[in-house]
Amino acid sequence: MAPASLPWRKGRAGSVVTDRPYKGGFTGSDDVAYYGGHLICESVSDEHAEFIVRACNAHADLLAALSECLSELERATNKHDHNAYREMALSAAHAAIRAATEVTRPPSPADRFDDPKYPRGIDAGPEVV
Repeated sequence: MAPASLPWRKGRAGSVVTDRPYKGGFTGSDDVAYYGGHLICESVSDEHAEFIVRACNAHADLLAALSECLSELERATNKHDHNAYREMALSAAHAAIRAATEVTRPPSPADRFDDPKYPRGIDAGPEVV
């Protein structure tokens, strides 16, 4: 499901809302009178709602700016000049772009079956050596 149209804003009753209806909204997402807009999420503190709104509304611009800075830095970098700080900055920028664009999921307990840290099975916990 694609995210709802931006911009998002703080709504009423600990919610984040958008002004445009969107497909795939869940039950109650169109209760505009109650939430003050089309519901994105609810039951969040004011501080978290503000953070969600700022982060989501700025996401595309921040990603574009970082990508442009990264491109300029890579163009300006002499391939034979190894500067540790520049390499760390390039690596951090690439990692930030990956984190912002790739969908990840937290590891599930089932992942432990393939993890060498858990050779005794899922319920045993990590092996202590």
